[in-house]
Amino acid sequence: MPDFKGILIAGGESLLLSAIVQRVARLDVPYVLAIIPQDSSAEKMRRERGAGSDAIIEWNAGSPLSARTLIVSCVNRLQNFDAALLVCTPPQRFQAAGLAAPEIDDAIDKHIKSYMFLTREIQSFFKKRNSGIIAFASGGGGAFNGLLSKTITAAFAAFASGVVMESSGGDAGGVKAMGFSCAEALNGAEQAGDFAGFISKALVESKKNDFGKWRKFGKLSFWGK
Repeated sequence: MPDFKGILIAGGESLLLSAIVQRVARLDVPYVLAIIPQDSSAEKMRRERGAGSDAIIEWNAGSPLSARTLIVSCVNRLQNFDAALLVCTPPQRFQAAGLAAPEIDDAIDKHIKSYMFLTREIQSFFKKRNSGIIAFASGGGGAFNGLLSKTITAAFAAFASGVVMESSGGDAGGVKAMGFSCAEALNGAEQAGDFAGFISKALVESKKNDFGKWRKFGKLSFWGK
């Protein structure tokens, strides 16, 4: 069972992200929450969460520099962290046909490229310490009806699956990885909470053989891919 020194949680505002933060807070482990602003702001989430709100920062996602800056901010707040959980839940309003070209570019920057840039920085940070855990979580497969939202979700899953698979090799530099997805749409706070609980439990109880795998939650829940 890992004894976490600190956890970085990053993703777009969503029920799943909020539920994961609530679960992590129960672990009594220091954490930083980096939010990709969407329909509301990080400031709103600070007001809602009250205590511990200084751990919430707004992630100016979409560039290599922003990813590097986020790592520095995380270290400044936590002193050290040895786990990162990246949560992909693109806004359902992303209907590609109804978006202008700049909006499509912005969506791809924030919800695809940003995770790639941040993963690279996290891997580099952990490899220097020869230790660290990266976990990826994607919302329910049927939750995102827009064409662009589905594209974002598929791209994240493909990229994350590759990182998880590579982590099982011998050249991962001490970095371990695992992934989580949901077999069903997350229709409400209760389902999001159940999925978040599944993720939190798996992280806390993880053993050596649990890494390098993708886990599904829901009616078809099983260990492995």
